[in-house]
Amino acid sequence: MTSARVMLAIAFVVCTTASAGAAPIDLIWSDFATDLILRAPVDGSGPVTVVLESENPSGLGANGGELYWSTRGTGQILSRSLTGGTVTELFDSPRPWVLQIVGDQLYWSDSD
Repeated sequence: MTSARVMLAIAFVVCTTASAGAAPIDLIWSDFATDLILRAPVDGSGPVTVVLESENPSGLGANGGELYWSTRGTGQILSRSLTGGTVTELFDSPRPWVLQIVGDQLYWSDSD
């Protein structure tokens, strides 16, 4: 019997260049099955892991070089630079699910 790994993408975000109307350059998504957040250029080249071991990453957003995401497993809203670095805990929330960035404001909803 052959087993297959199934990726379950919960959320994704397209990062664009800084200029208005520019074409998207990266697609970022969370893999709920492996607790990873991955990034790949839209040219089809291979994905790269952006965040390791973020328990049940769900909502994603990017703004100004920062990546934001929610974790259903630990009830946190986190951020990290898109180029790497330290993960910062921004908020605790019972069951964060979807998040959205509008201007300089971060909004999210809980699933419960």
